[in-house]
Amino acid sequence: ETLTSDAYETAHGGYDPVYANAVPDRVVPIDALRALEKEGKIGKLFPYFYATVGNGTSVANAKKYASDIARELVNEGVQAVILTST
Repeated sequence: ETLTSDAYETAHGGYDPVYANAVPDRVVPIDALRALEKEGKIGKLFPYFYATVGNGTSVANAKKYASDIARELVNEGVQAVILTST
């Protein structure tokens, strides 16, 4: 239903993650998406989310990650995604 600080932690060199760690839904809004799902405004959420590193990833690896993730989502019938940034 929601992300908890017991189970999720942000590690980021570009900003102070105190608020993200206190309420992980600030970064990945699972709580809001679950509410929309219950209201019937969106379909079913995929059972997990993807998180990758940013500027520490080579372009070649980033392209491969994107291709692999996109392929899996398409194969699973996912029709929309939300891209969040930090």
